[in-house]
Formats: sequence, C-alpha cells, structure tokens
Amino acid sequence: MEERNENQENRKGPVIPRAYSIDLRERLIRTVEGGMSVRQAACQWMIGYSCALKWMRQFRRKGNVQPKRQGGYRKSVLLPYTRWILQHIEQKPDETLAEIRQSLIQKGVRVGIATLWRFFQPHQISIKKS
Repeated sequence: MEERNENQENRKGPVIPRAYSIDLRERLIRTVEGGMSVRQAACQWMIGYSCALKWMRQFRRKGNVQPKRQGGYRKSVLLPYTRWILQHIEQKPDETLAEIRQSLIQKGVRVGIATLWRFFQPHQISIKKS
C-alpha cells in the first residue's frame, strides 16, 4: 500500500518541478573532475546522462552550474503597440486575427495569432471569425 505524505494530501494544484540543487550539481562536477566519466557519474548520482552532460558543458563554458531562472511573468511584445492595435480594431472591427497579424507584420512586428489572442484577452475584446 502506498503511503502519502501529509503535505501531498493538502496540496492543491499541479506539482511544479524544481531545479536540481547546486550541491548535487557540484558533487557531479567534482566526481567528473576526479576522473570518472560523465556517464558513470550520472549513474552514481542517479541523474540522467543528458542532464549531467549539460551541467558539465555549462561548467566548462561558464565556470558555474547555476540553474536558469524558471517561470515568471513575461511582458508581451505587443505592449508598445497597444494604442495602435486598439485604434486599428476600432477602425476595422471586422478584421480577423490573421488580418490584424498581417497589419502588424507590415509595421515590422512579427507575432503569432496566439500572441494576439492572449493580448486581447485582458482587454475583453473578442475577435470573431468571418
């Protein structure tokens, strides 16, 4: 029978994975620097070979094994064009997302239709297909 941790039972929502600890990363680096192959060190520390290889590559290039930043808010590339987009759809309310996208491309802004859709969501603007 599987035992559950109290924290797991009370947790709501998805489990968000975290980066491996810097301590583990450094132990792997020391093991490889000590003469063991990357594959053997990965087995010893029970991590994936490709992960260990990436850590070694990062260590040799940058001299550290700090994990990259995870998550966070990214500003939309369309924020500087908010006023123009809103005026544009006010003038041409029947345009589709694809047509709005083409107008932005002519202005030099390359975005996907999904980016446009996410831009319009907080403005509570619904672009209907015609």
